[in-house]
Amino acid sequence: MGVVFTRVDERMIHGQVMSAWAKVLSIDEVILVNDEVVHDDFQKSVMEISVPTGIELRIVSVDDAYEILSHADFDGSRTMVLFRDLHDAVRMVDKGYTFDSIDIGGIYHKEGKTEYAKALSLDQNDMKDLRMLLDKKIDVFFQVAPMTQKDNIEKYIKT
Repeated sequence: MGVVFTRVDERMIHGQVMSAWAKVLSIDEVILVNDEVVHDDFQKSVMEISVPTGIELRIVSVDDAYEILSHADFDGSRTMVLFRDLHDAVRMVDKGYTFDSIDIGGIYHKEGKTEYAKALSLDQNDMKDLRMLLDKKIDVFFQVAPMTQKDNIEKYIKT
């Protein structure tokens, strides 16, 4: 089948992703995409122990993710692509890969960001990245968990 869900979540692998999204979507593989995490043995080990038995986890760089996704080199039949940050998703699209949709599930408050909702804080760079994804006709939405309302991301973007 291939990629069934794509999400941006700064927390990466945690309870909501594994107990809610993975279960509801019957995910059997997660491809976690981030250039920093792929080289951080501690974070990799935390991510690996957070994944339930029966779900394959691959932690890869943006370049490797592009190769894997472009060539449909999936280990699982129902794959979730999980980005740590929005800009990594944009980099994938810049390389030429496109997604049907991307769930913004967690971009958290930091200095310089404006909080628009719980788990959604954006700065001008985030808005620029979101606009680029939307301009590529990708369905970008904000939804923290499967049981919460799916929200159109455009209402948060100030142009």
